[in-house]
Amino acid sequence: KYDEAVALGIEIWKESDLSEALGSTGGKKEPAKKATKKEAPKKKTTKKAKKEESEEEEQEDEDEGSEAEEAGEADSEAFEGKKFVVTGTLDLGTRKEVESMIEDQGGLISGSVSKNTDVLVCGVAAGSKKDKAEALGVEVWSEAALKKKLGM
Repeated sequence: KYDEAVALGIEIWKESDLSEALGSTGGKKEPAKKATKKEAPKKKTTKKAKKEESEEEEQEDEDEGSEAEEAGEADSEAFEGKKFVVTGTLDLGTRKEVESMIEDQGGLISGSVSKNTDVLVCGVAAGSKKDKAEALGVEVWSEAALKKKLGM
């Protein structure tokens, strides 16, 4: 479950981080560091398993995006000319605001998922659009993934 939460971009708080954040702010919550897969407990112990895990981490690092993302800049290549559908409730803003952010990076917006859809951006309660996208093999981004691609 920990790995799933990390993969979904869910912020993970350690008890010590929570106590520190609440104690140093007079009871107001401040975000702690997000956990990464590298901080997750190791499950494999054999040399072969460790080598496989290292190779997986290297691949994940390559897959995570360009230097522009790491520098806090949007990865416009992830958007340019691709057809996006936005669904669910998003913390970034209204659906129209999020669609505008995508268009600003060169993405195209559609209201429904089809075989021509490149990326579905899912907020909370994505519903049937997510099911259809997965059935069609459409790439699905969480809100956290979208923020990363936007350099946020």
